[in-house]
Amino acid sequence: MINFFKNLFKKNENKITILRTSEVFKISGVPIHTFVERLDFNARINEFFTSKDNVLLFLGYSKSGKTVYRKKHLEKDGFKIITFRCNNESTINQLYDPPLARASRS
Repeated sequence: MINFFKNLFKKNENKITILRTSEVFKISGVPIHTFVERLDFNARINEFFTSKDNVLLFLGYSKSGKTVYRKKHLEKDGFKIITFRCNNESTINQLYDPPLARASRS
């Protein structure tokens, strides 16, 4: 059995790179190996922001790529970001209060 694993991870002529788990599954930062670009989605988001004064709300399951998308695309393009982390006690008003407060200051 040990030889099976040694042969499985042995370098061959194709120069396959074996990655560490910590390189693939990142605790923080933008993952390089696991984030899947969605070109149609990117185009729709860019179209959405071509008009002025829009608010975009990202909702989704944990580990679905919301934070990575924000860091990889929105933050680097200079968009104003408001992050709200929901929990079991969060209310709709708490969700909408930060963007409304920021809009009233502008």
